[in-house]
Amino acid sequence: MSTLPTICDFAEPSSPVSDLNELSHICPLLDISPSSIPPLPPTTRPIRLFNVSHAKRQVGAMFVEEIGGGYFNQDDLFERGTFILDSGSTHLWVWFGDGALSKDECELVIRVAVRLSRHIKEMKYYTPVDLLRTQNAVTSLNKVSKGGGREAVECPPITVELCESGREPANFKACFFGWQDTKAKDKYVKMYQKYLAENLEEPASDDEAAKTRRAQEQQQASDRSESAMGASTENDAKSEQLKRLSFYASSGAKPKALGNGRAGGRGSMGRGGGGRGSGGALAKKVAGRTLTIEERLGGVTKAGRRGSIHMANASQPLKFNQDTVSLSSVMAQLHAKELNWVVYGYTSKQELSLLGSGKDGLTGAVGVLNETTVAYATVRFEAAELAMHGVDSSTDRYLLVQWVPASSSPLVRGAVNAHRAAVHEVFSPHHLQVNADDKGDLELSAVIDQFKNARIQT
Repeated sequence: MSTLPTICDFAEPSSPVSDLNELSHICPLLDISPSSIPPLPPTTRPIRLFNVSHAKRQVGAMFVEEIGGGYFNQDDLFERGTFILDSGSTHLWVWFGDGALSKDECELVIRVAVRLSRHIKEMKYYTPVDLLRTQNAVTSLNKVSKGGGREAVECPPITVELCESGREPANFKACFFGWQDTKAKDKYVKMYQKYLAENLEEPASDDEAAKTRRAQEQQQASDRSESAMGASTENDAKSEQLKRLSFYASSGAKPKALGNGRAGGRGSMGRGGGGRGSGGALAKKVAGRTLTIEERLGGVTKAGRRGSIHMANASQPLKFNQDTVSLSSVMAQLHAKELNWVVYGYTSKQELSLLGSGKDGLTGAVGVLNETTVAYATVRFEAAELAMHGVDSSTDRYLLVQWVPASSSPLVRGAVNAHRAAVHEVFSPHHLQVNADDKGDLELSAVIDQFKNARIQT
């Protein structure tokens, strides 16, 4: 009985394809073109897709949601959304839909992707060589002989890339079933490339930022300890000098080293001469006001890459936006009597921006406050103005207002509590603080009454 021929019987022997260009005559028949982009290395962890929702984050809900389990369809990417695709290999893609996306939405998904890229190496799928050696050192030979040992799996370097609807790279589309190209548009990728580059250097997590703050605090404590030791040494030197002077006074001899040297110079700079003892606490305060915020607060502040000031002593991230004017410049004008009020408000949960400043006192500051923005206002009252209202004061006094309108969200209220101590340091000195949610609490008569009742040292 004869057998039917198969297609293999008619096929001619062929040699391996060494160049994709050899297939160029086939590509038009299949409506494809050889790709110049090399495929990614083999996967070492599951391919995963995440939807990042800024709207859910605003209401305190879980804002990062994993989609499916490795079987993705193009329909999973809805146009009014932002997504992160973990290729399971060397790439993380941030995908922007074709719909209208706000600046906060785009920046949030980039920050999440950067943190995810740093967390991947800590996943259970990877065992560095050094860690494996430590584990094998305590693993019994019997267990290893039975196949209980583990192989070292190093995490590949992870690259975060931006893409958007209609401009997805080939390796991105390969993670989806039945992908069909859509019309390409340039809306978000070019706009946020710089933001991605800046965030790649940010702390990997809030825990890492907290560790950095603790290290800075420890360094400050060490510096204070060294300063105290230096002061102690200086006091010992002064004590020894006094003993020598006492000896010369009792013996009637003339101190050669101190006759017309440093002791005479130091003596000529007493309280009246403006030396070490001049001015007291008030002079120190005035001197402190001439310093910049960074100089006055020292290691508590950190310069951001886009000109902002980050407060390292806040329990949650806090920065002052300086796009229009620097914080130090505004505060210097306030203390130099070029301004008498300044208002900063929250433009995001972790950013304060200048809302206004002026010379029309409490009235001007209250006029800037609104029912939707949590804000801080500092107002300077001159001594003469206070005296007109029956407040006895020899110096100008500063009022700090913490404005939290009733309509503000619980998330922002929580941020206010976490940032309070850091903000108070920035706006110091202040002699009276008022927490208000209604402008009636900030009428001049009410504030003057509180100044009268406050125990202020004049």
